[in-house]
Amino acid sequence: MKILAVYNTCGLSGRNNASYYIEALNSILNQQFEGVKIVISDCCSHPYIRNELQNTFRSQINYNFIDDVVPVNVTFNHTVLKSIQEFGEFEGYLYVDSGVKFTNNNQLAQLYNILKSGPYGMVSARVDEDSGTFVNFGLGEYEGDQSQEHKLFKQGNLIIPVGKAVNLHCQIFSNDIQQYYGKCFTDIFASWCSESVFSFVCAAIQKKWIVVKDVIMHHQQGVDGQSSGFNPQVWKLHGNKNIDHPFCIPSIIQVMKEGRPYGLGYEECQNIIMHDKTQYDQEGYCVNEKLKQYIKEKLFLQPSQFDYQTILHTWI
Repeated sequence: MKILAVYNTCGLSGRNNASYYIEALNSILNQQFEGVKIVISDCCSHPYIRNELQNTFRSQINYNFIDDVVPVNVTFNHTVLKSIQEFGEFEGYLYVDSGVKFTNNNQLAQLYNILKSGPYGMVSARVDEDSGTFVNFGLGEYEGDQSQEHKLFKQGNLIIPVGKAVNLHCQIFSNDIQQYYGKCFTDIFASWCSESVFSFVCAAIQKKWIVVKDVIMHHQQGVDGQSSGFNPQVWKLHGNKNIDHPFCIPSIIQVMKEGRPYGLGYEECQNIIMHDKTQYDQEGYCVNEKLKQYIKEKLFLQPSQFDYQTILHTWI
């Protein structure tokens, strides 16, 4: 198969978003693209919502109903691993935020064609809301203002420079990422900042992260709430920093600091840890072998830290 499309939902907010989910899933099913397998990756939704989805789509898609409270990084990874176990490897693994709807029937084909056209580890669509370009590129007048985002695409598709990022809403992770690291999505994060390491994840294995100029999805922000199971706002209210909200490790910042000698950076948009540019060539590829090894061991949870085999789930 070419693409595994994983639509990620979470019921921990208590909202009933079944009708929105159905519209979003139909926008994936309507793609004019052969070779896609669609799976709902759901965390803790009410049985009513799960039943409604199954009654609507039946065997058109598969379902991974997860009943443990874990971050979306983990639920997505778990669904990818289960799908590989069931169907074999794919060329790419598409992460779809629950708020995302495809806006025409050719967009998945466009993303896939870009994936196959070059050395791309990650291929992102654009979104009409919450792209993150103000925070990461300083474009616009305030956070959420995307009026100047077009400046990034004057030359066509955007290759994300090392240390930069856009928000994760609709993105293909290549099988090269999955094969080397064993998982697609760095999973030491309980809530914020996952995207800030993506450029390093790619560059470490001689790959690039690209955003496709002409694929723009509709994105409704906060459909399922923000990291509902881990209360990021409460985390801050208790005096903690949003840049260091770890899952199953003591400190994200400590991991990032120890990786800096190999070229790792973190939240460079906030000047937290700036990468060592001497560890990269003119193409933006890492020139040492240690960075990819460090990322694999430290930015992806090891079984002794968190065992994916123990996640309570139902696969249908």
